[in-house]
Amino acid sequence: MKLLFVIDSLGSGGAQKQMVSMACGLKEKGHEVELFNYYPEHSFYRPMLEDANIKIIDFLGKKSGFSMMVVSKLIETLRKGKYDLALAYLNSPSLYLELSHLISPHAIKVVSERNSIRDYKKRGFLRHFHRLAKCVVVNSNRHCSDLGKEYPYLKAKTKIIYNGVNVTTFKPEPVQKKEKKEIRLLGVGRISPQKNIINLIKSLDYFYQSNQWAPELNWIGRVEQNSKAGISYWESVTKLLKTLPAKVHEKINFHGEQKNIQKWLTDSDALISASYYEGLSNVICEALACGKPVLASDVSDNKILIENGSRGFLFQPELPISIAETIRKFTNLKPDRINLMSRNCRTFAETHLSEEKMVNSYETLFENLIASEKSVESIKA
Repeated sequence: MKLLFVIDSLGSGGAQKQMVSMACGLKEKGHEVELFNYYPEHSFYRPMLEDANIKIIDFLGKKSGFSMMVVSKLIETLRKGKYDLALAYLNSPSLYLELSHLISPHAIKVVSERNSIRDYKKRGFLRHFHRLAKCVVVNSNRHCSDLGKEYPYLKAKTKIIYNGVNVTTFKPEPVQKKEKKEIRLLGVGRISPQKNIINLIKSLDYFYQSNQWAPELNWIGRVEQNSKAGISYWESVTKLLKTLPAKVHEKINFHGEQKNIQKWLTDSDALISASYYEGLSNVICEALACGKPVLASDVSDNKILIENGSRGFLFQPELPISIAETIRKFTNLKPDRINLMSRNCRTFAETHLSEEKMVNSYETLFENLIASEKSVESIKA
């Protein structure tokens, strides 16, 4: 197959990571893969594509807001490339690919939504363009169910494919015996309202007020410097930190973007994810593969990933006291229970979340769509 992947950038986001991993996996299986992006200045994952000898098509000059220039460049790329199928991740790239189908209908178009946020009023109009796509891929059962209820015409063309993690790279290390007060939690993601960092910080303050100590929290992820909302949120975070007791403030550390997530997970006792909404969180998948229990919001498919009490604990993200109580549950676990959770995490990741399984699922989907299209064309002929 000759495939074109379409995304906004090669920055450090979860969708970018999944697309790049899939592109490399399909290239390794002998398919021809190229990638189109329109914010080439963000290049966190570019080296992975270059190492795999995957062609990157950079469109320069895209500014904020909708741009017909991107649609035009996509049409030109599709015509020249003669691809069997094109796949887009995220809302804007998907819209651009769908609009290109109006003029360049030859390649099969597949789009993917990556977050299960219930913003139907905002996205409702854009989702009508999914009629131009052959298939809509989502990465959680919750998202698929919600789309089917709100947009019945999408139900037949929606496909669930879980994110994949490299279970060879992300692997467990022996659990270190620690005193309760030495517990380290890890948070991962961009500094944004979605990630709910303010309520997470408040929960550590609640925890301290009840227990007179607080676990360490290390957060890795970028501040969205190009976004007024991102900068404003970071300012709110730093302002809140200054109001905390010193023994809480000194335990909370922000480290910016980091590449070696495996090391950070290895050095932590559990992952904590307080997001208000998610698709299928990459870092939760990675934590499970590393045998790390996960403390997470009861959103998206986290109930399936974590199975409350088996591979971690769930909480209500809008309630700091709920987050604090969940942290308390984890810090009170005995070592043998943590070891059992660790084994459960790894087993689940190997069975359900491997990168190989994700790549194979997409490969099968693409091959079936192409075969179906050829069958229709032969009937017409």
